[in-house]
Amino acid sequence: MNETAALTLIHQSFDAVNATLPAAERLSFSPDMILAGAGCGLDSLTVTSVFFEVESRLASEHGRSVDLFSAPFLTDPGQTMTARQLAVWVMQERLRP
Repeated sequence: MNETAALTLIHQSFDAVNATLPAAERLSFSPDMILAGAGCGLDSLTVTSVFFEVESRLASEHGRSVDLFSAPFLTDPGQTMTARQLAVWVMQERLRP
Protein backbone atom coordinates (compact mmCIF):
# COMPACT_ATOMS: atom_id res chain seq x y z
CA MET A 1 0.00 0.00 0.00
CA ASN A 2 1.36 3.40 -0.94
CA GLU A 3 0.31 6.85 0.28
CA THR A 4 -2.13 7.38 -2.60
CA ALA A 5 -3.87 4.07 -1.90
CA ALA A 6 -4.07 4.88 1.81
CA LEU A 7 -5.48 8.34 1.06
CA THR A 8 -8.05 6.78 -1.28
CA LEU A 9 -9.09 4.34 1.46
CA ILE A 10 -9.53 7.26 3.90
CA HIS A 11 -11.53 9.20 1.30
CA GLN A 12 -13.77 6.16 0.76
CA SER A 13 -14.22 5.92 4.51
CA PHE A 14 -15.40 9.54 4.58
CA ASP A 15 -17.81 8.77 1.74
CA ALA A 16 -19.23 5.83 3.71
CA VAL A 17 -19.74 8.02 6.80
CA ASN A 18 -21.25 10.79 4.65
CA ALA A 19 -23.81 8.32 3.32
CA THR A 20 -25.19 8.00 6.86
CA LEU A 21 -25.45 11.76 7.45
CA PRO A 22 -28.16 14.21 6.43
CA ALA A 23 -27.13 16.26 3.38
CA ALA A 24 -26.54 19.42 5.46
CA GLU A 25 -24.04 17.59 7.71
CA ARG A 26 -21.96 15.87 5.02
CA LEU A 27 -18.24 16.55 4.90
CA SER A 28 -16.15 17.77 2.01
CA PHE A 29 -13.03 15.64 1.96
CA SER A 30 -9.61 17.17 1.51
CA PRO A 31 -6.22 15.54 2.08
CA ASP A 32 -5.27 18.60 4.14
CA MET A 33 -8.33 18.58 6.38
CA ILE A 34 -7.48 18.40 10.07
CA LEU A 35 -8.79 15.23 11.72
CA ALA A 36 -7.32 15.67 15.19
CA GLY A 37 -5.82 18.47 17.24
CA ALA A 38 -6.07 22.23 17.04
CA GLY A 39 -8.22 23.44 14.17
CA CYS A 40 -10.22 20.24 13.83
CA GLY A 41 -13.74 21.19 12.81
CA LEU A 42 -15.14 17.67 13.10
CA ASP A 43 -17.14 16.45 16.05
CA SER A 44 -15.83 13.46 17.97
CA LEU A 45 -18.60 11.13 16.74
CA THR A 46 -17.70 11.83 13.11
CA VAL A 47 -13.97 11.31 13.72
CA THR A 48 -14.72 8.07 15.58
CA SER A 49 -16.98 6.86 12.75
CA VAL A 50 -14.36 7.63 10.11
CA PHE A 51 -11.62 5.89 12.12
CA PHE A 52 -13.77 2.78 12.62
CA GLU A 53 -14.52 2.76 8.88
CA VAL A 54 -10.80 3.05 8.04
CA GLU A 55 -9.97 0.21 10.43
CA SER A 56 -12.75 -1.94 8.97
CA ARG A 57 -11.63 -1.31 5.39
CA LEU A 58 -8.00 -2.07 6.21
CA ALA A 59 -9.06 -5.36 7.78
CA SER A 60 -11.44 -6.45 5.03
CA GLU A 61 -9.59 -5.15 1.96
CA HIS A 62 -5.99 -5.60 3.08
CA GLY A 63 -6.14 -8.26 5.78
CA ARG A 64 -4.43 -5.97 8.27
CA SER A 65 -5.70 -4.98 11.71
CA VAL A 66 -4.65 -1.44 12.66
CA ASP A 67 -5.74 0.34 15.85
CA LEU A 68 -6.11 4.03 15.02
CA PHE A 69 -7.30 4.80 18.54
CA SER A 70 -3.89 3.99 20.02
CA ALA A 71 -2.01 5.99 17.40
CA PRO A 72 0.47 8.59 18.67
CA PHE A 73 -1.40 11.48 17.06
CA LEU A 74 -4.37 10.81 19.34
CA THR A 75 -2.39 10.44 22.53
CA ASP A 76 -0.49 13.71 22.13
CA PRO A 77 -2.91 16.60 22.72
CA GLY A 78 -0.51 19.10 21.16
CA GLN A 79 -0.29 17.28 17.84
CA THR A 80 -2.41 18.06 14.79
CA MET A 81 -3.13 15.40 12.17
CA THR A 82 -4.43 15.84 8.63
CA ALA A 83 -5.98 13.20 6.40
CA ARG A 84 -2.70 13.07 4.45
CA GLN A 85 -0.71 12.47 7.65
CA LEU A 86 -3.16 9.73 8.61
CA ALA A 87 -2.58 8.14 5.19
CA VAL A 88 1.18 8.11 5.75
CA TRP A 89 0.71 6.59 9.22
CA VAL A 90 -1.68 3.94 7.87
CA MET A 91 0.78 3.11 5.10
CA GLN A 92 3.61 2.72 7.62
CA GLU A 93 1.48 0.58 9.94
CA ARG A 94 0.36 -1.54 7.00
CA LEU A 95 4.00 -2.29 6.18
CA ARG A 96 4.88 -3.38 9.72
CA PRO A 97 5.44 -7.12 10.20
